[in-house]
Amino acid sequence: MSQKIIALEFLEELESIHKNEALPVSIKYPQLRMLLEKVCKSLTLNSSTQFSDFFSRLVYVCNEYKVDRAIHGLRITANKVLHADFKPNEDDYKTHVSLFAEFLKVVYGINIPATLLFEGKRRVDYTPVKNVHLTEAKVCIVEKRENHLVCQLDPLTVKEKYEFAPDKLMTIQIFETGVNDAITSCNSFWVGALLYLVDIEIDINEVFHPKIIVLEPDYLLDVSSIAECIQDYGESELLFFKSKFEEKPDSKHLLLGNFANLVVDEVFSNPQTPIEFSGVFRKHFKTTPLEYTTCKDINDIQEFKSYHEECHKQFLKIKDTIENGFSKLDINLENISLEPSFLSEKFGLQGRLDMLDWRKGTEVSKIIELKSGSTPFRDDGTSIKGNHLAQLFMYYILYSQVGKLSLSQVNSRLQGFILYSKPGENNLRNKGAYLRGFQEVIDLRNRIVATEHLLIADNKETTENILCRITPQNLINKDIYPKFRIIIEAQIIDFLAPISSASDLEKSYFLSFANYVSYEHFLSKVGGPDRDREGGSNGLARLWLDSFEDKKSKFEILYDLEIVENKIDSEEQVIVFKRANLENKHVNFRKGDICVLYPRNTDSEIVSHSQIFKCTIKEIVGDYVTVYFRYKQRNKAFFDSFGLNGKWALESDFMETSFNSMYRNLYGFLKARQSFKDLILTQRQPKKERDYGYRNPSLSIEQRKVINKALSANDYFLLNGPPWNRKNFYYY
Repeated sequence: MSQKIIALEFLEELESIHKNEALPVSIKYPQLRMLLEKVCKSLTLNSSTQFSDFFSRLVYVCNEYKVDRAIHGLRITANKVLHADFKPNEDDYKTHVSLFAEFLKVVYGINIPATLLFEGKRRVDYTPVKNVHLTEAKVCIVEKRENHLVCQLDPLTVKEKYEFAPDKLMTIQIFETGVNDAITSCNSFWVGALLYLVDIEIDINEVFHPKIIVLEPDYLLDVSSIAECIQDYGESELLFFKSKFEEKPDSKHLLLGNFANLVVDEVFSNPQTPIEFSGVFRKHFKTTPLEYTTCKDINDIQEFKSYHEECHKQFLKIKDTIENGFSKLDINLENISLEPSFLSEKFGLQGRLDMLDWRKGTEVSKIIELKSGSTPFRDDGTSIKGNHLAQLFMYYILYSQVGKLSLSQVNSRLQGFILYSKPGENNLRNKGAYLRGFQEVIDLRNRIVATEHLLIADNKETTENILCRITPQNLINKDIYPKFRIIIEAQIIDFLAPISSASDLEKSYFLSFANYVSYEHFLSKVGGPDRDREGGSNGLARLWLDSFEDKKSKFEILYDLEIVENKIDSEEQVIVFKRANLENKHVNFRKGDICVLYPRNTDSEIVSHSQIFKCTIKEIVGDYVTVYFRYKQRNKAFFDSFGLNGKWALESDFMETSFNSMYRNLYGFLKARQSFKDLILTQRQPKKERDYGYRNPSLSIEQRKVINKALSANDYFLLNGPPWNRKNFYYY
């Protein structure tokens, strides 16, 4: 379809909305917004730039096509109508219709009917905003300069009651000594990138001076994955990329960590029953038999005895610390939630804590993170390892959002502890929050996101250059002992060996699919224009980007759920909810779906405003839905805090494990035997060396023939046929 025909269709739709006198202006605005988003998606369909939301897409279109940026006023007003019960006036409406019509004229070069153009378009005189403080704001980069970024501001993200002109560009100062010089990742930002600014001073010249700068905040990264980029031998965002492809080794250290977590679960799950080491150890073995049988570290009887003894020591230490040590730090066992999850669309983080003693009001909450491994080398009894400290600071950030705290208020309302279960004393260690610590973990996250952005560009040369940067020289950037350096250098070289020894064809295959998987991974998080032509993000970001009305119309949310029976503290680990709202009768959920559960008692509440629970739908019927939780709780305190009339919501969750498998299988392909690689790359024919001789008189001749061919194939057999011809039933 030609661009002119597309443009005329958009114009016709604009006219249809405007001329419909039966619709009030408050209904027309959301329709205009939806149409504008549709136009922008069409204009960017073939763009290599990726967009997290409509705001960034509209900024790009205005910049690319030199359109009047005042069109942002339409988007802003429509969002206020949708989310803030705003009552638009007729003059603003006419102004925005005119801007939309002129937008189509500039972009597509078409003539606009006079009925869509209004002479006296309303122009508002905005008072300059200067010498003030902003809590936070979202911006999109329009231009990069040496020490400044020129950005479009999204006024909807500003909490304070200042009015910003929708077409005004803002200057953001970066690399500013004593303010944001720790955010060195600004060098890697790109035009069109979204930024979330936190703790901002605006000076006399209207220049923004933010203390925190978050790159692409809708792209959530897991807290533990970021923290593992900080190792005893060095810190690098490349470790995130490297870890995608590496299989987790079956080691006794990993087993020990899993055992320690089970001990915590058992201590909290059985408050009335004393637990014994032997019972917990046997339970761990029964739940992870393959891990035990494949772990080479404990093959020898003496090695196993040593591992068993270490498990016993940690069992005693964890049990004693929880039962006796927690109370000394005012940690309330009866108020603790296990494995609570949080996400932040402002800081681009998601994470699951080990333990949280959540206090409402002005009381101080407590975070406890269990670590079964070593303390810092040359332990002084108080220090915390770099990766563990980074993890703690990111948990501070996540809690600050749900607790509605500024980062400067964290220390007054939250304490974080690392529980080291290995040493004989000084097991609980605390480190208070400070600005530089927040900046450093966000900067590390930004560097990872910038690298991910390069991967989704689908450029094999760029991806290969990233791989080439994974060297001992780049990853080992701390002063370490020579013997330790030799060990780490060997591990890095071993990782690179399959890549460096691959043929050109094998490497091209690996790089192409690595880019493809990265792109699909990106879409699964933030969505894309080709996934949903009628609006909506369709990635994980839909949880906070899509409006409640959008979710409701697509049957993507179960809301107004009321707790009928709460067994989260029993062996069943379930909650039964009543579907109290008849409008929520039809939904796109079924048994087995993985979901996030969160409290929703007002129209403004979304998934990032509270602790969330990962769960699975066990049963869904007309009036009730039963969900199963992954972790048994000691108590129902969190649920009880919302009262008998508390309302809850369920939305679909996203699991990254499938993408992790794709990355690791790709790397596994490079390590496979040559004959297998040749087969996959069609460098040799699949073999058939024998006739299996399959005979089954109950099947037809054709069916027996197909099954015999499949059983006779040495490598693989491809069965191709139209849908609904019962291939699965007869052949699988």
